[in-house]
Amino acid sequence: MTRKDYELIAKSFSLINRTYKKELNNPSNTAEESAAFLGAVRGIELVANSLASSLSIENSRFNGARFLEACGVEKDPAFLVFSPSNSVNA
Repeated sequence: MTRKDYELIAKSFSLINRTYKKELNNPSNTAEESAAFLGAVRGIELVANSLASSLSIENSRFNGARFLEACGVEKDPAFLVFSPSNSVNA
């Protein structure tokens, strides 16, 4: 994959994440709707972290932390995200 591919994937995650977070904070949501949006946001975060971890392992030059920042999600400590030098980011 190329940098443009990574950027396109991150842009997609970011757009979806922002959309669901916006809906999550909508005061007219029912409790069930809010729970669904919260679940969707958490799902996006988990998939982005899992993908960043996998890509970091497969490509030593891939910067997982930078990818997650571009996705608009925080690093989940449950996933190992490696830096370009293959040392574990804390």
